[in-house]
Amino acid sequence: MLNYVWLSLKAIVAFKPFQATIFTEGGKIQGHYQMITIANTRQFGNNALIAPKAKPDDGIIDLVLVKPFPFYLYPSFVIQLFSGRLKKSKYIDFMRISDPFTIHSTFNTFHIDGEPVEFSEPINISVERQSVRIIKSSSYKQ
Repeated sequence: MLNYVWLSLKAIVAFKPFQATIFTEGGKIQGHYQMITIANTRQFGNNALIAPKAKPDDGIIDLVLVKPFPFYLYPSFVIQLFSGRLKKSKYIDFMRISDPFTIHSTFNTFHIDGEPVEFSEPINISVERQSVRIIKSSSYKQ
């Protein structure tokens, strides 16, 4: 956990906010963001609850839009994140979207399940309800 905190602090200092536009069937959302999280489950690693209402099988994407905020608010953000009490504020918006949507951004490096990935085009997102299948190997030991 200590290493996770250290790497997070380094990223906060180095990372610059970016401009993004999100096109949904309901309209357009445009802003300057520190982070956009596309979640179909509640948490990141180490039990950080980024999308407290997300369910993996409901066919809904939970979009968490984090606007740049003053550095002195980071401790509060982290406490709320790890205690599951992250809430809407003037810096954080939560959206639940069931229809496909597209993100256009001035930033082209994203993390997919913690791994950095470069995109040169807009990102098209959709979710298929109850589509994850778990396969148990015959060599699995309980």
